[in-house]
Amino acid sequence: MDKQLIFMVAALLSLFAMAPMASAHHAHATVWSADHQGITLYGSDAVIHGDDGTEARITPDGTLTIAGKPVAVNSAQQQQLAQYVATVRDIEIKGTQLGAAAGSFAAGVAAEAIAALFAGASEDDIDRKAKTRANEFKKKALPICRDVLTLKLLQDSLQTGLPAFKPYAVIEANDAGDCEHDINSDD
Repeated sequence: MDKQLIFMVAALLSLFAMAPMASAHHAHATVWSADHQGITLYGSDAVIHGDDGTEARITPDGTLTIAGKPVAVNSAQQQQLAQYVATVRDIEIKGTQLGAAAGSFAAGVAAEAIAALFAGASEDDIDRKAKTRANEFKKKALPICRDVLTLKLLQDSLQTGLPAFKPYAVIEANDAGDCEHDINSDD
């Protein structure tokens, strides 16, 4: 088995072993980030860093503040904002669970690879089996992709009906599609 793969597995094991410790000490988690924009959970609130450099904060009950000032919303918008926060929270929870499972997965693949190596399996066979297992594991991220799509749809609806929300539409049209495409690819 090639030394790069062994190093990569060892590095992943180290990162995933530290992930639960890191999340236990911080009160926030970045759920989405691209080009100085992003969505971060601070406690139970979703904070969106917009393209204009300001922040929008959405509470679980659907209250919206932009740059620290309350924004008036109607009942339907408030429900959408509450669903937005709930979806961001779902992404964070699923991502944390997947990260924890990835540590066990990587350890299992490494153990199988080492056992196969000692049993005389070829590097090609070991690599092929590891890639097959990795592709199976990637499929576990599909629910997160679906949540990203839900978040994108909520974002689009909010920016259409609530112009003040437009700078906080940080999820691009191709993000959800790219997510599923990347998971379903064999790379």
